[in-house]
Amino acid sequence: MSESARLFFAIVLGTSATAALLAGLAPLLAAKAARERVAAGVWMLALLGWLGGATWLAHARMLREWHGAAALAAMVLATQAPSPLRRALVASSPAFALGLAVLRFAGLARLSAAGAGWLPGAYANLASALDGAVALSAVALLVKATPKAVRWWSLAALATLAMNVASQRATVRPLPSFEALYDAVLAPLLAAAALLAARDPKPAERAD
Repeated sequence: MSESARLFFAIVLGTSATAALLAGLAPLLAAKAARERVAAGVWMLALLGWLGGATWLAHARMLREWHGAAALAAMVLATQAPSPLRRALVASSPAFALGLAVLRFAGLARLSAAGAGWLPGAYANLASALDGAVALSAVALLVKATPKAVRWWSLAALATLAMNVASQRATVRPLPSFEALYDAVLAPLLAAAALLAARDPKPAERAD
């Protein structure tokens, strides 16, 4: 792996690790009941464990597209199913989703990756523009937001993630290890958080 590839891998790894810690700490700090704290702790350990496994697989060039799809399905199921974890996540939302989305500023590194010849320019330009727009709007909503604005923002954030993935699948071959790691860890976590913020919690969840 060249020096530039190591740099981009380090950027994605650092961003993913930060996201995993934020995603674990936010519900842990917001949890009110003991069961919620335990569930949030297990969630954080699972995220960090998957980050470690995905990092090893990516470095060994064994990370495949289905790993990202499986991670997305697992994270969506864990965050959407009624459970102590979901109650803790709801209590920490929308700051949870918005805080994670700010990390999409790291996607601007794709412009440098394209300049170094690691990514197609068209994909890098599109993904960087979408990531930058979502991250900038997340900062604005962290300052002042309404539930309706957050829900619309969450849907837009999900759409931009889908556009990034579709563009990547169509244009990036072979897939660099840093892009594979992004697909397997950061993208599923961002999608699960945005989907959580897009849903209006039920009265019972608000009460908890």
